Amino acid sequence: MYYENLDSLYNQYPNTNKFSSDFTKPPILIKHIAAIHAESSLSIKHHQVANMLLYYAQPELSHCQNEHKGKQSLIHTLPISLLKKTLHEFEDSSNEKIAKILTDLTTLSITWNILKRDRKNTWYPSPLLAKAYIDNDQVHYTYTPETQERLGQPNIFAKLNLNIQRKLCDTSIEQRISHHHAFILWEVLCAELCLKRESNIITAGFSPQILRRLLQRAQTTQEDKENIIPDRHTLSIELKQACLVLNDKSDLMVEYEEYKTSNQNTCIRFHVNKKTQKQQVAQIHDLYKTHIAPVAEHAFCKYIRQIICETIGAPDYKSWFERTSCAIEDSTLVITAPSSFILSYLEINYKHMIERTLKIVDTSSHLPYPINMCTLRLAP
Repeated sequence: MYYENLDSLYNQYPNTNKFSSDFTKPPILIKHIAAIHAESSLSIKHHQVANMLLYYAQPELSHCQNEHKGKQSLIHTLPISLLKKTLHEFEDSSNEKIAKILTDLTTLSITWNILKRDRKNTWYPSPLLAKAYIDNDQVHYTYTPETQERLGQPNIFAKLNLNIQRKLCDTSIEQRISHHHAFILWEVLCAELCLKRESNIITAGFSPQILRRLLQRAQTTQEDKENIIPDRHTLSIELKQACLVLNDKSDLMVEYEEYKTSNQNTCIRFHVNKKTQKQQVAQIHDLYKTHIAPVAEHAFCKYIRQIICETIGAPDYKSWFERTSCAIEDSTLVITAPSSFILSYLEINYKHMIERTLKIVDTSSHLPYPINMCTLRLAP
């Protein structure tokens, strides 16, 4: 997939240069496929930072190529606060972690284009960045002229939703290896979808050796070294774990299968389906329902109890509401009374007041849906 310049692509994806958490208007990174088909010792956090730096630099890189200034090394500047905001793990940390990653991106060599999909250019092993440093809370970084030309005007590329990247990278240390593999596999499969211009594909076969090179990660501790992929059986386990992560957190549904070629060599191919928007919205809804809703609903119930206390006074609140419990069920406030006597009293004297309060208060600061009804019930 080739564009003479990226202006038409940015018009097609108008939010490409605007980082947003809005699912319906995701930030899109245009990444050269040779930079995806790469072998390196970079960790998942290195990849995340590298993608964010490219995302913010790409409009300038593209403009430079259009103006035929590709041989000049551009210096890109990015507030470190903005980089931290888009990288949740670093938001409350010092600058040292990011500084270490920037140093690695200027020193660790990357072997590009290992699948030889880019037949137009010759890629030599090199670090991603020519220079990078932090000064006055600003990140300053440059690419080599050759790298900036290819990344600024990629002749073949994948479109990567950076909201999906964030979901794949926000993980605990215990899950980091499987999420690293899922992240790399996600980029590779997004590239396959873009190359074939399809939403449902069966990829060509990958040899186990190529997959090991793609999934390689930095081994910085003895524990990490013990998790390196040593054989086909372990590779199969890692791919199963990566597919589970992708099916749960990404915009793809992925299965894989092993098969024998005519030469009796083992290969692995992937069945990839791009999730529909309806499926992705349902996925986000399930995530909200499981992890976010319980906290938000508890905060809203606490807020309503406070309003009731202020409305009827502390003595009456203590007498009639202190021993009750509140919950949200099917967009309804459910108050559970400890006895039939209290239940009857609340029904007669306070239910109408509570429902009137629910219609007046602004629920949007706590919940994405209105709560207008109140139900009273007796505790089991």
